[in-house]
Amino acid sequence: MIDPDALQCNCPLDNGRIGKSDSCFTLGSIDTLPPEICIAVILELDFRTLTDFRSVNRRAKLVVDSIPQYKKIVAVAPNALRAVLSTGIAPYLSSRNLYIALCDQACIQCGNFAAFLYLLTCSRVCFVCLIEGCQFLPMTTTSAKEAYGLNNKTLSALPTVRSLPGTYSQMQRVWRKRVALVDSKVARQAGIDFHGSIDAMEQYVSRRRAKIIASYENRLRQGPNNPVAKLRKPPCPPYANEFDGKGCNPYRFMSVIRVPRLDQSTGTVEWGVSCAGCRKGNQLNRVYGRLDWRRMYTESGYLDHLEECEISQIAWESFSAYNAAT
Repeated sequence: MIDPDALQCNCPLDNGRIGKSDSCFTLGSIDTLPPEICIAVILELDFRTLTDFRSVNRRAKLVVDSIPQYKKIVAVAPNALRAVLSTGIAPYLSSRNLYIALCDQACIQCGNFAAFLYLLTCSRVCFVCLIEGCQFLPMTTTSAKEAYGLNNKTLSALPTVRSLPGTYSQMQRVWRKRVALVDSKVARQAGIDFHGSIDAMEQYVSRRRAKIIASYENRLRQGPNNPVAKLRKPPCPPYANEFDGKGCNPYRFMSVIRVPRLDQSTGTVEWGVSCAGCRKGNQLNRVYGRLDWRRMYTESGYLDHLEECEISQIAWESFSAYNAAT
């Protein structure tokens, strides 16, 4: 995941630092708009535009910081805001998008409680789907260009995350260089739209691939002038490799940040809890009465899960018996 400590260190926020007075600053014609219209317009601004607007003067900063949805984002999920601004996805996400995602709790794929935010589509995802679902495996811009025959103009219009240096994947791999990533599904659809159809896209990619291989083989036949050791063999198509490493693939974690769930009605925040009984059952290789130990739950959801988890029931009964004895 994106390291929250690194975000706090490298991307400080200035929210709440308004200054002595804003009475000498105005927003021109924007000040003539009714407050509800002004809020609705600002909520639709992407974060890059919103950040530029906040930097106009103190009045603009005060207006933005006073919007309820924006205030909630800063209060309960400041690291999500830092991640949006730091990874370059800011031009494609708005405050409304992020606020809706924070108020949701369901994984977009399985419907279980999701403790993570997939930045490329601003969607909730649980850990199980994150490491196993093909839709949460982004691809580099270079791979997208090769796989779907995209030109630079089309590629530059896709929502893109530039990864931050850090440690990623379950193998704790260290990445110091930034990698440009796009959502694979969005990139594929862009390729279909660009070429006109799936067949046209696949034919173009096949022809281009054939030309690259033919050029490589032609250079091999030229002999001493092009030593084989100096020739670079064309890599396999990125879409031909079905095995992606799952939880060991660092790309899966470079565009993901952990976020809480905000309850709009009560204003409370839940980060989710996991089941120690399921984890223990996994260590003991016990399957009966145990769900996936990597799942997380809300507090109410965990109480429902407790009725299904045999190991948790045994532990609870032992704890109750101990309390009764003492």
